[in-house]
Amino acid sequence: ITLNHYKAHLIYEETLNQIDGISYTSSDLTIKIQKEKIINKNFETAMLFSKLHNYNEARKCYENILKIDPNSFMGHFYYANLLKDIKLNEGAQKHYKIALNINPNFNYLHFNYANLLIDNFNDKIGAKLNYEKELILNPNYATHYKLALLFKDKFRNYERAKYHYEKALIIEPNNSYTHFNCAILLKDYLDDFDGAKLHYERAIQLNPILETDELNIFFEN
Repeated sequence: ITLNHYKAHLIYEETLNQIDGISYTSSDLTIKIQKEKIINKNFETAMLFSKLHNYNEARKCYENILKIDPNSFMGHFYYANLLKDIKLNEGAQKHYKIALNINPNFNYLHFNYANLLIDNFNDKIGAKLNYEKELILNPNYATHYKLALLFKDKFRNYERAKYHYEKALIIEPNNSYTHFNCAILLKDYLDDFDGAKLHYERAIQLNPILETDELNIFFEN
């Protein structure tokens, strides 16, 4: 057993004892302080157990948090993330939905929930709505890139895919893979060979490993 395992179990056992020992005859302020302290310890322990890949114990910590405070936004959000990571997708979806009802304006929630919907439920509509909500709250490269792939692969809307690749490249203009994928989109789906060549040349300038004989021959001709 590692030192971190031992530390995690000590914190967990101490937390369980404190849950049982909450004095509901105390003042409201004292109870609130007691609960916040226990919740914070559960978060700390859950993170530690997750790093140790002890997911069952991590789940118990999140369940403790939600037992104390069923409306804990971060409790539902982090628990959903854990369940998503260990492929318990229905549970993840349940807790993402609860978190959305508590705070619909937390951008990372929309991004993670969208990933769950498209990767595990093939829900392209739900994923699109959540990615777009994410962009309203927090314009960023990763979400534009995800939307480019979504519009290309799931909606076959190549103009919208191009739009999001270009928006992604405004934010990260030196991302070689985005230039490369945009080049393929322009060449194969939009017949924009000049635009494709520009993106392809920029991609291999940034990352020579992306150079291919097939595309070299195509653009040279």
